[in-house]
Amino acid sequence: MTPARIAFVAPLAWHAISGEAGYVGGAEMQQARLLRTLAARGHDVWMVSADFGQPRRVTVDGVIVERAYAPFAGIRGLRFFHPRWSGVLRALERVRPDVVYQRTAGAFGSQPCHSMSGCAAASARSTRPVEHPKSRMRIPGRSGAPAVARPSATRSA
Repeated sequence: MTPARIAFVAPLAWHAISGEAGYVGGAEMQQARLLRTLAARGHDVWMVSADFGQPRRVTVDGVIVERAYAPFAGIRGLRFFHPRWSGVLRALERVRPDVVYQRTAGAFGSQPCHSMSGCAAASARSTRPVEHPKSRMRIPGRSGAPAVARPSATRSA
């Protein structure tokens, strides 16, 4: 198996992965566990995080953390677009992932994955896009295989 470069967009997970004091919720703990597990299995694992005073790029437990933006920078009401959205996009362009994992509610949703130059965040190093079986959106993949495997046979009731 070829290791994948996996990027987690986890703006608030810095404290969960680093162990520093600060906000840590259930989603952040799950992301930190997934990050460490994937890194331990040999994948090239990255986390795009907000700026909580960490260096621009630092490795913690085999996970490379890429700093994206200062959480309260920018003009209220507009900071969603800049520096948040633009900061995440720039960080993903630096990381150039094969796969992007994002667990973010609300308007932030999958926008970084749809907006990154060169089609989508997941396509940064891809050569051929594939279609997700449940979506009209095209999700790029390296091998041309479906992003989610379809069952070969259907169950009868």
